[in-house]
Amino acid sequence: MALNENIIENHIARRDFDYVLDIGSGSGQLGIQAQAHVTNWIDLELSIDLLREDRARRLNRVLGSAEILPFPASFFDAVIIKFALHHIQDGQRIFSEAARVLKDGGLCLLVDPVFVGNRFDRVKLAFLILKASIRQGAAELRCVYRTPDEIRKIASLNGFEIQKEAILQTPAPPNYLPTTMLVARRRHSSECRQETRG
Repeated sequence: MALNENIIENHIARRDFDYVLDIGSGSGQLGIQAQAHVTNWIDLELSIDLLREDRARRLNRVLGSAEILPFPASFFDAVIIKFALHHIQDGQRIFSEAARVLKDGGLCLLVDPVFVGNRFDRVKLAFLILKASIRQGAAELRCVYRTPDEIRKIASLNGFEIQKEAILQTPAPPNYLPTTMLVARRRHSSECRQETRG
């Protein structure tokens, strides 16, 4: 099953979502495929070129940064972060903002390449990123590939309870990293307050 179909079938279609935010939506393909299952799907993309790419097909596309989401608190039922986290230097910030705009109990679904390995593998990865930046541009040099443990920790610190985690793909070009899917629930405000007291 292709990734978008997996996300829609297992995490979107089975629920009654009014508002879903796709952070770093790229060309908007996931939203196009999922729009029949969601009342209001909103794509957020930092690249104006990608937003223009399919403006004719989609109305709910917003230019903006994942680090400062232009939406009110407790607005979305679900937030999807698909292949965007590694482009964000401050991983803490993206999860903090996702938690802010999600309703209590809301779904956060993350799909991103992850680093698994030792110090030698980190050196090898740095070489591969440099090689990719020569082919694809300097943006690759700013990518931050986190370990699954680092992602879980950041999510947990920002009020998320991990419900499911799985490695989806084996390492492949261009970055030779496996891809993880993390499904988390935004804890209710009362749960977070109890943790800080305890």
